[in-house]
Amino acid sequence: MSKSETYRKLVGEVYNVFNKIWNIPKTGRHPGAILKVNSRYRSVIASKGTDEKYIRNLWKTYYIIIKPDKTNGLTKDTAFEKTPMPISVRKLQTNDRIGCMSKADLDRLREACFTPSKK
Repeated sequence: MSKSETYRKLVGEVYNVFNKIWNIPKTGRHPGAILKVNSRYRSVIASKGTDEKYIRNLWKTYYIIIKPDKTNGLTKDTAFEKTPMPISVRKLQTNDRIGCMSKADLDRLREACFTPSKK
């Protein structure tokens, strides 16, 4: 299996990512959904998730809500940001993988993140 095939398998995976990587000053972790990979630069494009109850109604347009299911590893309704960020693959630990998003949820999140908004 080539390196690019290995990286492609990461798309849709959900990891618990340290807050430091998300530029959050408090210790802890937030889930991250892998939306795209770049094997050449050994990085992924990920969307940070947070507990849906902390998102105010005013901000809900900047998030996509994903409900927990059998495969994604989420324990509660999670709001994923529509503005993903790059993360080095080296920062993702195998034992931090919590699940994999369903195709429908992944497609919905990717569309929200990468489709230009109509203004």
